[in-house]
Parts: sequence; structure tokens; C-alpha cells
Amino acid sequence: MARTKTDARLRRTSTAMTWVVALTMVCGLAFNGLAPAPVSAQSENAQSGDYPASVTVEEESYIFDREVPLARQDLIRIDQQAEEQVFARSEAGPFDVVYVSVPNRSEDVLGRYTAVGLGEGDPVCAAEAISLGVAAAGEESYAFAGIETDVTPESLQSIGQTVINGEDSELLASPDDDGGFTEFFASNGQGLLRFVQLDGGVPVSLPDTFPFGDQDLSNPASTDVDLAGLTNVGCIGAFPAFAPEAEAPFTQIVIQVGDTEVA
Repeated sequence: MARTKTDARLRRTSTAMTWVVALTMVCGLAFNGLAPAPVSAQSENAQSGDYPASVTVEEESYIFDREVPLARQDLIRIDQQAEEQVFARSEAGPFDVVYVSVPNRSEDVLGRYTAVGLGEGDPVCAAEAISLGVAAAGEESYAFAGIETDVTPESLQSIGQTVINGEDSELLASPDDDGGFTEFFASNGQGLLRFVQLDGGVPVSLPDTFPFGDQDLSNPASTDVDLAGLTNVGCIGAFPAFAPEAEAPFTQIVIQVGDTEVA
């Protein structure tokens, strides 16, 4: 059943489904000296419930990713959902990313949402831009989550150096982080690479509960899953999602983090 443009609420169905995260520890990065912050999947606005876990625009679902330093005036408003204003960089879709403004509205910060891409064949997700696995930073692990385009290196603090795929890279993080990092960036010739912290193998950037098609996902667990025989059915945040079925309803959803699966 098609959803309306103003339906930003979570969908509830009785269809049985589990989902897991598959982790692949193949990244040759060891970022010693980083101090991870207490795990927090969302910004303060998202934690307080100001940002919805997902929005729907033109029948496409989008999942909350992070706040980004953008002004509404530099974007195009494409939708109004109750008190939530939805923006994009162009007037016409399809949109890979949309931006949401919620009360009390900031003049220079918006919530970024990434497209699920359900039913689009073989979608390419942000984390597939470069082949990287999970990086170790002290006792914590971080997963590559795509090349960042809404945050600039100039807005970040330098926290160290490393080598990625044979290329010298400067490590950067937000100056707002209070002595720890739920995400960090690496700047090199490939762009500004984003890494997000993992909690039990699950990216902390993902909301606790969100819709995937007409089904809800919540409380995934990291486990070993064989992707053979599974179909790429969309993106969950930056990460590719797989299922035994090619179309909904799904009995299981697996997201690949690095070379690992989360279900």
C-alpha cells in the first residue's frame, strides 16, 4: 500500500522478522589513543525525540543519520510534515538524502536522512564507496560509513594521522565531542571518510527502531551470517541490507558492516 507524503510515523505490523548485523574485520587500521565517548546512537535532538526516526517523501523512506551543519536557506523545501520541514539540494527527486528541520528550529543545523532504496534493484549504499572493514581504536571498533559531503575538514579538529589503503590520512573529529568520539573522519585524496562507532557490532548511528518498508526493525544483534543466497534489498543508513526474499514481507534483514553481517 502506498504511503502518503505526510506519513512520517513508524509503521507497525505483525509480520515476524529478525535482523542481524554482520561484521567483517578486514580493515588494517588501528587508531590508538582515541577516547570513545559513551555510546549514543543519536544527537541530543534525536535523543529527546525532536527528530523522528524516519520520514517518508514521495513514497520513499528515509532513516535518520546525523545532524549536519547546513542552513535551510541554502536548500530547497520539498515537503512539510506537521511541524517538520523537509529539504533537499534539488527540487525534483529521487533524493538520496533529505534534510529535516524540527522545532525549535536551528538556523544552521539540520537532521540528515538517507534513503532506504527499497525495491530499487541493487542499490549502492554509502559504505560501499570504498572497500574497508572495521577499524580498531583502542578497545572500540568503528565502521566505514561513506564519504562525507555535508561536513568539511575545516569544521573539525585534527586528532592524529594514519594510513588508509596506502594513503596518508589525517584523522579528524568534531570539536563538540566531549573527550570521546562516537564518530570520526579521515581526510585524504579519496575525500572525507566517515567512521561510526559500533556497540556490540551495531552502528550507533542507527535509530533504535525504524521502519523498513511496512515492517519495523529494532534491537539487532551482531552475528556470523552467510550472505550467499541473500538479495540486496536496500540500504539501512550507510550500510547495505540483504534478505532471503527479494520483496517484502521479509523474514530476516541482514546489514553488512565492513565485511560483517548484522541481523
